[in-house]
Amino acid sequence: MSKAPTTDGLAKAARKRKAPRPRKSSGDAATVNGDAPRIARMEDVARRAGVSLMTVSRALRFPDTVADDTRQRIEEASAALNYVGSRLAGQLATGRTRLVAVVLPDLRNPAFALAMQGLSDALGEEFELVVSGTHGVQSGEERVIRALLGYRPAALVVHGGRHDAATRDLLANSGIPVVEMGSLVTRSTSFMVGYSNRAAGKAATQHLIARGYRRIGFVSQPKRDNSRADERWQGFRAALAAAGLTPRPILEIETELGYERGAEVFAELRRRDRKLDAIFFTSDRWALGALFHCQREGIAVPGEVAIMGFDDLDIAALAVPALTTIHVPRYEMGWESGKLLRAQIAGQTLARRSVDLGFELKVRETT
Repeated sequence: MSKAPTTDGLAKAARKRKAPRPRKSSGDAATVNGDAPRIARMEDVARRAGVSLMTVSRALRFPDTVADDTRQRIEEASAALNYVGSRLAGQLATGRTRLVAVVLPDLRNPAFALAMQGLSDALGEEFELVVSGTHGVQSGEERVIRALLGYRPAALVVHGGRHDAATRDLLANSGIPVVEMGSLVTRSTSFMVGYSNRAAGKAATQHLIARGYRRIGFVSQPKRDNSRADERWQGFRAALAAAGLTPRPILEIETELGYERGAEVFAELRRRDRKLDAIFFTSDRWALGALFHCQREGIAVPGEVAIMGFDDLDIAALAVPALTTIHVPRYEMGWESGKLLRAQIAGQTLARRSVDLGFELKVRETT
């Protein structure tokens, strides 16, 4: 019977084995030990182009100061090595980057996309956006803002409304230009661009009342952590009170945002009140989900129940029937915010601290 190898025998065998030789690099990419690829450095570009580090740095930062043939060699070397320079390192040396940090309440909400496009267009190629979300939780704002400020952004955009004391203090002492975009609030230490959610909620409800609807449901995100939802609800309640209608909390539902949720809460509200004649959804995503549900179930809109949305997404006007909704100038909101930031970064003195862009009631076929 064969014996198991001893410890001494294993050690001797290990010493006899030779380590594999590293493979030679092809020279077309930066490598470690000739094998594992790594991120190319400026030294690699300089070596391949046959120039100094200083020349590479100058060519990347100030291309016009380098001879054409030298710049072309550097560009070819950079392309061959897939070199991506670190703008952040150079900018941090000055104490500030060319990043503009943006805090959104929900990255899943398509309504914010237009605002981001407007902001990006206004800032131009000189700045880059870094976007983060609070997942719809107002209490998470301070943590997200503090984390973004750690990247030393040139400016900060916060989408939202009311902030807690810690967040307000953080914004006031950030040391950089700040614009609050979205809800116009009375207590703010920053520049603001947006509209009144309360007035918009009131206008939507007044439209339904003017059309003769009296048993009106209301759907929003949880108001505790969402000041926009709370302000629209306040407008809803104000319109009911002005019309002498008694509010019915049983017809007010808070839920997560989504098309499927719209269908679910529509069915739930109809279960709670079979005589329900209208629903104000504070997002088009809910309203469209409810409308699609009605199409599947053969429920006439607005014959049996009217549907009001909010945001005026692109699909709202294309739905059948077309969705009545509140149009918010999202692109313009981003554009104006970008203009305010550029002016502040340039050291300009601005007369207005608040820009009210308003909103528009889009009356279509669902009411």
